[in-house]
Amino acid sequence: MRLANVIILVSDLDRAERFYRDTLGLKETGRIEGEFVFLDAGGVALAIRATGRAPVPGDGELSFEVPDVLSAYESLRSRVAFSRAPRAVTGSDTRDLYAANFSDPDGHLLSITGWVAKPPR
Repeated sequence: MRLANVIILVSDLDRAERFYRDTLGLKETGRIEGEFVFLDAGGVALAIRATGRAPVPGDGELSFEVPDVLSAYESLRSRVAFSRAPRAVTGSDTRDLYAANFSDPDGHLLSITGWVAKPPR
């Protein structure tokens, strides 16, 4: 068994599609017109689904791992409002996992993460 899709509810499908496609750079892989847009999220499909009501933000969080979290933060910070700059959230003796948090237009919690090597001691 493997996780194939993550589905989030959105209040405005067109606005959410523009955010995930144009702002975050995810590629569309399919759609059910007026109901779903499917996006490639690196091996897992992110399905954004239109709902007739406002979704409840904060029920979950999507974390996008990127090759260089500090560069991704610099690239995105003019397009999204980060609630926190990248900071170490866990790690080992040789590297730390950094994360930076922001929200999509419906208030869903999102983060970018990436491993950062520690300087040699």
